[in-house]
Amino acid sequence: MSDSDVDSHRGDDDAWPEHNPQSQEVRHSQVTAIVPDSVSNGVMATGVVVMHSVHEFTIDFLNRLTLPCRVVARVIVPHAVVESFVRAMEDNTKAFDRRLKRQHSAPGQAAQSPGERPAGSVSQSSPVPSPPRPDEFYDELKIDNDILTGRYANAVMIKHSQFEFAYDFIANIFPRSVVVARVFMSEGSARQFLASLKQSCSQFQKKQADEKPKPDGEN
Repeated sequence: MSDSDVDSHRGDDDAWPEHNPQSQEVRHSQVTAIVPDSVSNGVMATGVVVMHSVHEFTIDFLNRLTLPCRVVARVIVPHAVVESFVRAMEDNTKAFDRRLKRQHSAPGQAAQSPGERPAGSVSQSSPVPSPPRPDEFYDELKIDNDILTGRYANAVMIKHSQFEFAYDFIANIFPRSVVVARVFMSEGSARQFLASLKQSCSQFQKKQADEKPKPDGEN
């Protein structure tokens, strides 16, 4: 098969009784993932909410440009792949920064890093408020029924241009990998997304460590 390799062994037909479950290991190619027409245009998100539970992470992408605020995509991600998501996002953000630095650097002039203020400027930053809990604002969000159930993804492909990032969330499930959600974000929103995902991942890992049984003799 060109799209995925299946490691399995099959004997004669008598070895395949209906009551006997079969196990196969499947390796997918994300490059050949199908992009359904319903997903191909993508959605623009200006914010994100990341939540975690015992079994998965839920990522809600928001459009806050109009009222009521709307959830434009919901992606369900298993714990096992969240760290790889974070690494992919960090690598892509670093590549974006290197590209931006090359474009804005002039001969004999040091390039200004993203978020860096010019010399002599005065910072008037104020303390960043703590984000509200989901139960404090979800009543005011619009979520269509087809988005409410979410879309499962265990891989992501990230691209960026000079101004925005594009995320293709992929379900690697036999027989074909499928893009289940395509989300576009501005550079600033993409950085917030990365920070939110890292924070949620860290909170989950800490909770798991706290709940892990300690050896006898330890407090």
